[in-house]
Amino acid sequence: MNNQKIINIVKRNPQLVVFVGFFIYAFSLGAMFPRLDDIQTSLEIDKAELGFLLLCIPLGLQVTLVFADRLVRAIPLKNIICIGIPSICFMQFAAVAINQISIFAFFLIVCGAFVAVVEVAMNLEADRVEHALGSRIMNR
Repeated sequence: MNNQKIINIVKRNPQLVVFVGFFIYAFSLGAMFPRLDDIQTSLEIDKAELGFLLLCIPLGLQVTLVFADRLVRAIPLKNIICIGIPSICFMQFAAVAINQISIFAFFLIVCGAFVAVVEVAMNLEADRVEHALGSRIMNR
């Protein structure tokens, strides 16, 4: 399929961009969680410590939400998606691959920061599309 066909599909179905964006975002965010048992074993920690370390993702997310709107206004959606989603995947991979607790926590905090920016961007795009279409798409 050439680029012009893709552009025409997107112009006719702008909600498709939102649906695909949210799917890829959710898919990338959940990639690490089926491997939690292996992560716990490789870091040689108990379940409580792993649970505490996993709080680094929401920590990075909450801190970044303070200024994520400014980033989203300054960076186009396409760039946020093309950089943010692979970065979420990379941060999770790097956190697991290094096998050091402090590095694991750092990469999860950075992962949470990318999650915040992607989430704000996708929600703003969904709101923009809903307004343009005159109907709700987010409650599907």
